[in-house]
Amino acid sequence: MVTNARGGHRHVLDSRSNLLSSFSGEGGEEVSISPDGASVAAVASVDAHGSGELLLFPTAGGKPRLLLRTGEIAELWWSGDSQRLVAETGPTPNTIDRLVVFDVRSGTAQTIATGDVDGIAFAPTGGDVVYGRGANLYIADTTKTAAAPARQITQFASGISAEPIWSAKGIVFSRSPTASRDVFQLWSATVAGGPPRQLTHVAVSHRAPGFVAFIPVAASADGPPPTCDRTPPSPRRWARSPNSP
Repeated sequence: MVTNARGGHRHVLDSRSNLLSSFSGEGGEEVSISPDGASVAAVASVDAHGSGELLLFPTAGGKPRLLLRTGEIAELWWSGDSQRLVAETGPTPNTIDRLVVFDVRSGTAQTIATGDVDGIAFAPTGGDVVYGRGANLYIADTTKTAAAPARQITQFASGISAEPIWSAKGIVFSRSPTASRDVFQLWSATVAGGPPRQLTHVAVSHRAPGFVAFIPVAASADGPPPTCDRTPPSPRRWARSPNSP
């Protein structure tokens, strides 16, 4: 486990609360335990300007490995087999402009996407990741030894597609028809790139403006229904079947 400590430090503990390692860092999104429980990926602060190091701690104990040092390192995602790690990074503090995948065994890294990315998710098996960028969704294969072009699976002309998750029948994601980010509905798309389908149709009164968004958080193994969060003005948790009208 990873716990907060005084002075902006983090402690990595084993199952008996024995101290394995310590590092300085902040931000709960910047610590992630691998699915197999063998490693902890964490971002440690290295200077007062916000630059960071991406470190890999073995939960069995021992010194951490340095995977990356750069200006900004944000969210972290593990592949299901714990062999790959994806991080949002940027060359300077407060700048995020690329997705980088790390091979945990070799420590090698390659950029799989550039630009403003809105959420990514690893496929349940294999090395594919889906991510939102601008109006559309893309799938990249992180197992390639050389960076390969990502495959665009939606063809929207405008808006924002974000926070995708995998389901048994494809991808569920959140989408706003405009760049204003005031209303996000739930959509589904196929991995093959077929026509996407809108799942929720919530009307928002212009007399009571506010930010409304359905954000998918989980999908059952046999397909529908995905579970999602609805943000203000009326926070609720919803389940919606992709097979329903």
